[in-house]
Amino acid sequence: MEKITSFTIDHIKLQPGIYVSRKDPVGGSMITTFDIRMTSPNEEPVMNTAELHTIEHLAATFLRNHKEFGSKMIYWGPMGCRTGNYLLLNGDYESKDIVPLMIETFEFIRDFEGEVPGASAKDCGNYLDMNLPMAKYLAGKDSETVTIIGPGVMGRTCLLAFLSVCPKITTVKVKGRGLRSLHAFEEFVKKECPQIQQVIVCDSMEEAVKDSDIICVTSTAPVKEIDFPYIAEDWVKKGALICLPSAARFDDDFLINRCKKVVDNYKLYEAWAEEFPYPSYEMVQIIGSKFTDYLHEGRIQREDIVDIADIINKKHPGRESDDEIIVYSVGGMPVEDIAWGGTVYRNALKEGIGVELPLWDQPDMA
Repeated sequence: MEKITSFTIDHIKLQPGIYVSRKDPVGGSMITTFDIRMTSPNEEPVMNTAELHTIEHLAATFLRNHKEFGSKMIYWGPMGCRTGNYLLLNGDYESKDIVPLMIETFEFIRDFEGEVPGASAKDCGNYLDMNLPMAKYLAGKDSETVTIIGPGVMGRTCLLAFLSVCPKITTVKVKGRGLRSLHAFEEFVKKECPQIQQVIVCDSMEEAVKDSDIICVTSTAPVKEIDFPYIAEDWVKKGALICLPSAARFDDDFLINRCKKVVDNYKLYEAWAEEFPYPSYEMVQIIGSKFTDYLHEGRIQREDIVDIADIINKKHPGRESDDEIIVYSVGGMPVEDIAWGGTVYRNALKEGIGVELPLWDQPDMA
């Protein structure tokens, strides 16, 4: 027998999110099946049947009574592997089209109080297999608030990246230097990020950082490390992710002893440590170089710096507790530049713009 399509997906790489599983034409309509993946397959513990059953009752009740999508709702049900749910809607949809709907659904589950709908012997074939508290926890565990320090182009693209994998984000806190850039950022969020319910402009780093699930620094760094934006440990929410495409300053004790240090490509920082004399962080201005400075000083070990590829390939655990704070260094990799170059090239061909540049008149060695 041929392997069905859903078994061809690489579940080792699959992460929580909203995916289009398939589209099937039925009569004159299109039926869209969504994969609502809630846990990382074969990495995080699967959901127990009781909480998954409770989520099924609550989500199905909410969706079938939804003013806009109720008439388009066909099915909501759990996956056999217990890592998520399937949603079937009547219509041709993409993942982005139902992000606000999923936020509403999981907020309903998270905030639900009282008797679970249909949890009785008359209404359900296994009504005792319910766990509302755990269902509420699973529905509300994802990031909801993100902070952007530096509302420029990099800040906007980082925000879009966070929203693509954290569909429950509804609040953005932003700190910038000028009213013009802040206003442009707000207009961008209104136009491009419909799931965001509020944008909070912050006057201080402390206000921006506090209570945020994700903190991202993308501002232009000053010349001296002492002038880098400072983030105090007691401002940072337990379990937060601090994503640093740009420079920031922390207390040494926090970075060395009380956070997980993750880099996008360790060899990149190793090369910078060889190219720039110690201490290199002030010159490189990427936090991974602060990690290699600590390594040079003997204050941490090589195994204290985790390569993101090792987390992706399951060679190293990712988040190990709900309270763990992760500091992620984004240095940028050439493969990303090549990917963007390919996108620009294809768009230029499509639009018929640009100038062809001959690389040679006669190639050598050919």
